[in-house]
This record gives sequence, C-alpha cells and structure tokens, in this order.
Amino acid sequence: PGFDVVRVEPDGTTTVAGSAAAGAKLSLRVDGAEVAAAQADTQGKFVSLFTLTPSSAPRLLSLVATGPDGAEVIGAETVALAPIAAPEVAAPEGAVADVEQAPAAVLVAPEGVKVLQSGSDQPAGIAANVAVDSIAYAPDGAVMLGGRGQAGAALRIYLDGRAMAD
Repeated sequence: PGFDVVRVEPDGTTTVAGSAAAGAKLSLRVDGAEVAAAQADTQGKFVSLFTLTPSSAPRLLSLVATGPDGAEVIGAETVALAPIAAPEVAAPEGAVADVEQAPAAVLVAPEGVKVLQSGSDQPAGIAANVAVDSIAYAPDGAVMLGGRGQAGAALRIYLDGRAMAD
C-alpha cells in the first residue's frame, strides 16, 4: 500500500488517499496504533477522513493492508507528521490570537523524502527564499535534491556546516 495524498488541518482533521491491492482492508496507524480504517475499491484506490489528537511530539503515519487471504502487507512508505497543537483558549478581548498553522507532513519512502505538506500557508512570494521539496539517493550513493528558490539565484548546499555543492 502507498500514500498519494496526506493533508492535515491545524485542528487535526486529516485526509489520506492512496492505493493498495484491489479490495484490501487498510489500517492507518500512527506510531503503530490504528487511528482509522479504509477499504480499497476494485481499482485499488482508498480514502480515509479522521481526526488526529493533539501531540507535542512528531509522529509517524503508516499503512498496513490485509488481503482476502488475511495476509498483512506493511507499506514501504511512512509519513512523518509535525506536532499538532492543542486548541487554544480564546484570546482576551482586544488581544490578537495566534493564527493556527497546519502541521508539516513529509513522505519517507525507499526512493527518498518528499514534502507533502509544508506546514506553511504563506504564498510563494512571502515564503522562505529556498525550500527543499525532495531528497533521493542514487544507487551509487549520490544525493539528489529537488526544491525551489528565486529564479537565477546561486545556491550552496551545506551538510553539517560544510559547503558540499554550489
């Protein structure tokens, strides 16, 4: 089974869509505990809507599919979820309330890492000047980065404070 879409709202409302074997029963698990279940259709597609509880720690979302024969297949991908803040008490009159922000969600797969949800709803013109969207590894061990930056800007990649590439 695999993830196609993972969207988490600031209040924990979560939408997950993906694919698995046709007719498989899916268990969506956060840190190993089932939080939702779904059934793949005849084309192997599924969707699940559920609410994640607040957490001050990052968590991992995984998939386990159970086929008609009862055999479980654990998905090769996981989604790292940033902490989800607990609902805040209303701000006192005249005070400015903090704007809730959706938590980040990052797909961790054998092919590399991909940002599914950045955790920032800022427009591209206001967001950070450089964003890493994916990290993958070639068979020879070379690291491949994908991302965004200002057009024509020079970039330098650092690892542990050392310049690695321009």
